[in-house]
Amino acid sequence: MTPLEPVPPPEPTQPEAANRVSYDDDLALRLSGDSSFRAVLFCLLILGLNILDRFIDPVHANDALLWRLAVAAAILAVQGLWVASKQKSYALYRRLVLTHTITVPAGMTLAVAQLDMGLVYGLANFIFIYIWIPSVLPSRRDALLGGLFSGSAIIAISWFDGEHGLALANIICLVGLGTVLSMLTATKFEASLRRAWDQEQRAAQEARTDVLTGSSNRRHFEEAALAEWGRCKRYGRDAALLLFDLDHFKRVNDQYGHGIGDRVLRRVAALCRDEIRDIDTLARIGGEEFAILLPETDAAQATVLADRLRQRLADERIDTGKGAISVTASFGIAPLLNGDEEWRQALRRADAALYRAKAAGRNRIELAS
Repeated sequence: MTPLEPVPPPEPTQPEAANRVSYDDDLALRLSGDSSFRAVLFCLLILGLNILDRFIDPVHANDALLWRLAVAAAILAVQGLWVASKQKSYALYRRLVLTHTITVPAGMTLAVAQLDMGLVYGLANFIFIYIWIPSVLPSRRDALLGGLFSGSAIIAISWFDGEHGLALANIICLVGLGTVLSMLTATKFEASLRRAWDQEQRAAQEARTDVLTGSSNRRHFEEAALAEWGRCKRYGRDAALLLFDLDHFKRVNDQYGHGIGDRVLRRVAALCRDEIRDIDTLARIGGEEFAILLPETDAAQATVLADRLRQRLADERIDTGKGAISVTASFGIAPLLNGDEEWRQALRRADAALYRAKAAGRNRIELAS
């Protein structure tokens, strides 16, 4: 027997793994927004440092410029791979950004290493690297990897360039501190971005969910039906619409009150969710009227499901506090046809079949002619 106190409808959520992938891919697109413009701006900034090089050591400034040109070319090449990719995922974005965290610090270090005392003057440039990393890799793990990659490149080139003793120790301290600060900043960025994304997802979920039953609302159902109708026309696949309406539901509200009526609607939605597949879409499209979109389903298969739902609803006993009641439903079924000019033609056929089921005595199923 159904518990007396109704429970709120479950909040539809994605599996955690799918939720994470969706978040990561969406994050990659957000972080890469206007990335081509920023890549060009970054290249101009790197090349502009050659002006400073000419004040530090004008004799070797052209040697440094060659390395700066190499860094700019690497940035544009990596950016070109992102722009040209058809499937822009976070995995691809992460690989490309980590490539930047190796090539940019290495190239910049090699550039200043050409100058007399260049590493001393150029260390300030590397602070930019540790500010840049958490802004493009807002993950503590990725910020750590980026810091280790860039730090290793800076330390190795400084060592081979002849920096030893106190100078090398200062460089190691600088990159170590930079890596720690990048990780802390990335952690804050990641938490902030995740909260914002979760809020957006909840808002989007609420916009397409019926508050009372937890099923889809009419707007979301229409969007799903339109997409499925387009897929059927494109690939010649089967799909069906199933409409059902609770019989004499007004009597329930009049006799037991709207609170019990709401409980009945929630229970009906829960029973339907138990019977349908993950790819099906259950929606409450009216007061006591529901619709189910059934992809990859012909009329005969839809009829089998409708009969199973009809029987289960009739057998269910719902406690009202004044005794248990049961409800029945009338069903109308219509396939989505390739020849339809719009998906609503199938909806109208299913609606007409539903009215025939009610006119024929209710608690029955009618297939659209």
